Amino acid sequence: MFLSTSNEIQVFDVSNAPTLLGGLPTGYSGYSDTRFSPDGNLLYFAGTKITEVFDLQARLFTNSVPLPVYAQKLAVSRDGGRLVVVGQGPGPHGSTLSLVDPGTRAVTRTVSIPGLDVPYDVALRPDGRRAYLAGLNADSGTVDQGPPVFAVDLDGGAVTRVPVPKGQVAVLDSTAHLALSPDGARLYVGHSLDTVVLDTATNAVLAHIDAPPGAGDLVVAPSGRWLYQLDGVDGTIQVYSADGNHVSSGRSGPFPKSPRFSADGRRLYLLTQDKLVIVDTADFS
Repeated sequence: MFLSTSNEIQVFDVSNAPTLLGGLPTGYSGYSDTRFSPDGNLLYFAGTKITEVFDLQARLFTNSVPLPVYAQKLAVSRDGGRLVVVGQGPGPHGSTLSLVDPGTRAVTRTVSIPGLDVPYDVALRPDGRRAYLAGLNADSGTVDQGPPVFAVDLDGGAVTRVPVPKGQVAVLDSTAHLALSPDGARLYVGHSLDTVVLDTATNAVLAHIDAPPGAGDLVVAPSGRWLYQLDGVDGTIQVYSADGNHVSSGRSGPFPKSPRFSADGRRLYLLTQDKLVIVDTADFS
């Protein structure tokens, strides 16, 4: 397992208890996001106006991609053929999505997202043809509607505002966390104290989830049956069925973030304030 930290990539053996095997120096500590290629050979870094590509076999940076704005969030398509880079600007009220061809390291499309002041999260459909963006929004919504999620057609560049109705609790002027089901049929949108389940084919609301006070990162199990949400206030993991019913919870440690599943879904990896935590999803041991 590879973990990007300040100035290096740490390599862990996670077959049993996590064991640090060593580190690969990167020489820079200001990265805002990292994503692996599906084959695990490349690691993409965001944090400047250049997206950098680190080759894990050669143990060095092999390429860089110039961008129109500072990169903040990344997403890689399931086949590895598309890299989505999202950054704030240009200007105070908007963001820019850059579509990158990982093979040629070239930006093939740029899309302006007016109204998305600060991008917080990006989710990419399994086919790599549509991206969803959440963040701090110039449009703070209405009494009944929260701020929207932005859906971007990566083939044509069209941007659609997807309305996100409020639940039973008040929400802030941002959508902070996103997660897609493995088949791309459901989009989970995290507000403050409220998570909305959307049908991606119709944008219809399927369910509202009363999220915990410290509602944080969302992740869907590879089976698509379970939604996991991290709670940064009490250091727990909340588990819901795909349609939004609460089914279980477990301890994680303080300030959990960055959840990732093993390919078989039997383990959930996450970071806390000072630890790499491995969770047995069968019993939260």
